[in-house]
Amino acid sequence: MTVRFPFSTEVRVRFRDVDMMRHVNNAVYLSYLEEARSDFWEFLFGQHEEFRRASFIIARITINYRAPAFFREKLVVSIGVREVGNSSFTFLYEIRKKETGELVADGESVQVMYRYREGKPYPIPEEMRKIFLEKGMVEEDPGGGT
Repeated sequence: MTVRFPFSTEVRVRFRDVDMMRHVNNAVYLSYLEEARSDFWEFLFGQHEEFRRASFIIARITINYRAPAFFREKLVVSIGVREVGNSSFTFLYEIRKKETGELVADGESVQVMYRYREGKPYPIPEEMRKIFLEKGMVEEDPGGGT
């Protein structure tokens, strides 16, 4: 399956993001991905109140660090959907320097639809699945995920 990155958002490296080595601390990248995920969710489901407020948990997240980023640099965080399963969906990420396009980091996260009151996952609603597909986020729906 071909993964596209149809959504991007920009973040600027803040002073508090930088560590003693003068580059973005590795833990901060999780915050960049979280911010991009939030913007992406709004982009996908902004017109659908019930989906905007849907609850999911992060089951797994990985980040591969490729190059350092520094104070005041502008970064572009791009997101694509690799898979939409039964109750989970997998996002892929790229973080690039805005000015040069250099790849700073890439990664993946698996989100699971989750009902906190019941303490268990639930299937992705069919209408939500259609929105993922209609907006061209995935080539096809492979199904079979968690």
